[in-house]
Amino acid sequence: MTTNPTLEDLRKSQGLFERSAVMPRPVRKRPQRPNRELEIEQRAGVAPLHPDLPDTPVWTYDGLSPGPVIVVRAGDRVHATHRHDIVGTIPYRHVVVDDDDAAGTMNDAGYDCESTDLADVAESDHVADLHAHTVVHLHGAATSPDSDGWAENVIDFGQEKRDDYVFPRETWPMSNHDGSSGTAYRSGAAPMYWYHDHGMSVTRLNVYAGLAGA
Repeated sequence: MTTNPTLEDLRKSQGLFERSAVMPRPVRKRPQRPNRELEIEQRAGVAPLHPDLPDTPVWTYDGLSPGPVIVVRAGDRVHATHRHDIVGTIPYRHVVVDDDDAAGTMNDAGYDCESTDLADVAESDHVADLHAHTVVHLHGAATSPDSDGWAENVIDFGQEKRDDYVFPRETWPMSNHDGSSGTAYRSGAAPMYWYHDHGMSVTRLNVYAGLAGA
């Protein structure tokens, strides 16, 4: 007779990860009035990804990964300046997994299933030498093309890019007292968007390095 493992059994079997990683309340940042200016610096840093592990080298927004939570009001137009100050190469080892290895899959942690195919090894070596080429995309927002994080519109170390973001008020159809239809503005619950790097061909690498926020 077998029984399903209890939550305590599962916790004990986790070894190093026997304790949940408690994420502190994220840092909030607001555009500066009266012109609603926002500056975000991209730079290398470290982040505590788990309480039982040492700090991990990452790429950050304002020294944080995930980046700061940007708080804006509905109806605002925000002028954001993105500054690229990331020094050095990508902060982790990129591993290409052998999908044909019966011992594991690409979702398994560690290097046990690392591919030895020459093309895969060359990819890992190439990624190890990558410097940051970045562009910020505000995911899900209705943004003009020049500020939408076009994948080829990247900046390099020492450069900056200015983007404009508009956060329109949500509208809800309402009926007027005379029975005619109308539109009313409601503050309601604010939507949440997330921002992340969107560099051509390196989005997955830059986001995995830490370049994401909300």
